[in-house]
Amino acid sequence: MDGWLESDLGSDLMKNTQRNIVVLLLLMMPFLVFPRAFLGDRVVSAHDHLSVHPVFQETPGGAVQNPSLSDPAVQFAAFRGRVVSALRAGRAPLWNPDIYAGAPLLANAQSAPFSVPTLLHCVFPAVQAQNLSVFWLLLWPSLGTFLLLRKMGLQQVAALCGATACLNLPFLQVWLLHPHASTYVWLPWIVFAVESLKARGPPVLLAVTTFGALCGGHPQTAAHVLLLAAGWALWRQRRLRVLIGMGVGVLCSAPVWLPFLENLANSATVAAHGGNRLALGQVLDLVWPNFHGHPAHGGYGGPGVWADGVLNPGLGCLLLAVFAVRGRIGRALWIAFLVSVFLALLGLPLANTARLASVAVWLLALASAFAVARFSQSLQWIALFVIFGTGQWARMQDQTTLPTSEHIRAPADWSLRLADELGPNGRVVGLGRAALQPNTSPLAGLRDLRGYDLPVSKDWERYAASLDPRLIRPDFPIASYQIANSGMLAFAGVAYLVSEEPIPGLQSTDFGPAPIVVSSLPEPGVRAWLADGTQVAKTQQMALRIVRNDPLARARPPVEGLAQGWPGSAYQPIPVDERNPENIWFNIDVASNKLLVLADAWSPGWSVRVDGATRPLHRVGGYFKGVVVQPGDKSVHFKYHPKGWIYGKWLGMIGLVWLVFWSLMYRFWTGRFGRKSRHQAHPPTA
Repeated sequence: MDGWLESDLGSDLMKNTQRNIVVLLLLMMPFLVFPRAFLGDRVVSAHDHLSVHPVFQETPGGAVQNPSLSDPAVQFAAFRGRVVSALRAGRAPLWNPDIYAGAPLLANAQSAPFSVPTLLHCVFPAVQAQNLSVFWLLLWPSLGTFLLLRKMGLQQVAALCGATACLNLPFLQVWLLHPHASTYVWLPWIVFAVESLKARGPPVLLAVTTFGALCGGHPQTAAHVLLLAAGWALWRQRRLRVLIGMGVGVLCSAPVWLPFLENLANSATVAAHGGNRLALGQVLDLVWPNFHGHPAHGGYGGPGVWADGVLNPGLGCLLLAVFAVRGRIGRALWIAFLVSVFLALLGLPLANTARLASVAVWLLALASAFAVARFSQSLQWIALFVIFGTGQWARMQDQTTLPTSEHIRAPADWSLRLADELGPNGRVVGLGRAALQPNTSPLAGLRDLRGYDLPVSKDWERYAASLDPRLIRPDFPIASYQIANSGMLAFAGVAYLVSEEPIPGLQSTDFGPAPIVVSSLPEPGVRAWLADGTQVAKTQQMALRIVRNDPLARARPPVEGLAQGWPGSAYQPIPVDERNPENIWFNIDVASNKLLVLADAWSPGWSVRVDGATRPLHRVGGYFKGVVVQPGDKSVHFKYHPKGWIYGKWLGMIGLVWLVFWSLMYRFWTGRFGRKSRHQAHPPTA
């Protein structure tokens, strides 16, 4: 008896020790991926790309680790700054005044205002928030994968192997600092929620994880994640409550996706962002990691786009996954992966299907765990180290760490002086592509007429085509300054041009040592003015032609939707009271009818009130907005409140109330009647 008891206690102690080791290793894995960041004084960052941007330079130079992954620094950093400042002020980040003469912020989706990394940046200082975000991005999908594999019956070490493979997934590592990753990390959790769905009770976890994916910040990745999760549900559950749980999550996230759909409806770039497909040659990445080369090694020499075609999770994970085909679940995982590769090669409309195959590599991580489950305990531990080692080797060049000083980089003095000179009421624009990266200049406090990427409005594309007929996406460079586009630049509030070489006919302005040339326009633009006269423009194209050809366009702007115009030959600049980007105020005192022009982008969702009463908002100059003011008017208020946000809030509230009510009613019902039914089924004995 004593021997049996000692053996049983020893067995329990061994199991508890192994469980503790597995949990400890799971928590330690992110530290092993980036030890210099989490255990040292560095930060996981792509901000070395700022070193080659003129607003951060006094002399040319700089170098980058991975040229293909510039967006976290040159695009998303400025968005995050706008979002964080809005959330800290307690308001919704609806409008971005820094690019395109103003553009939707929440509705561009990639600003990711309610993703976990953004919320961490709202709470912690920049460096700590950056590393905490990366730690979460690595741990969260690994933990979800571990719990899913345990739910499916795998032992702890085999499940840990799958979680370790998840750390080195190509999609996660390549897009680690993009909103793609903060969306992708919810895939294991949605599948875990589907797998954990019980016959009764509200699907709360499924709703929460669906909400997390849709708020991650990248709609195309969210579509891929939900597609894979739906396929898993059809395979494993086939319950109506899966559809209900996902539906409630979609409803709760309506404040994010509904403004995006509203913005997308007016976008000219849907086709440019959709229909991409995986090149057949990129499938060779499954044979050997980075088969065609890597940008960090001097370039990528293969077909397609490098970041969209990375498929290898590490040779250890890949080879072990092959052994999983001997089992029913392993075969199903491989079939689902191969179907995803086929769809990625085929290409689908309105989606970047090239990335679907990379997203689906997660299925191979699961397959490798099912293969390891067939091994002995000692071989499982060996497989764990093989999976981690080969995965790290495959992904070691995808991201890097930088010293804190290189992540928190101060703009050059010349750009700060220029920003002080302009304030919030003047704009700059760069000529060509090298002089000024438009989404990056806001990091120095500059507002740019141009922008980069995102859902670009049809109105901007037409205006950009008037500035430069080449219309080169995604950053719409302006080849040169000409008499033909000078009036359009001034009408847009541009006061200074930035170029690599002096511009003939324009005077250069010295703001200090800089790698570029700053030139002032002959008659610098202003952001707002009162025009003495107006012209009636029946179409946007007609308005654009007038602005381009009429030297007095600011004094008699072309206005759409106006019954009749009136003559005028002068205009008066007026100060702008920008209390926040969504609310612009003016104090006026006019003796006759005037047109108040605000050279900010016209967009659905803007309205105007004069002395508290609604007035018609007109599109002015083909792209901007204005209102007719009359003698006696004192106060003008432009407000941005898009319908997508208004209706999205209500739908989100309905989804949240529904979920809470369902959960409380279920608890009440089981608490009141569940005990009674159990009591009747097992009456106490005498």
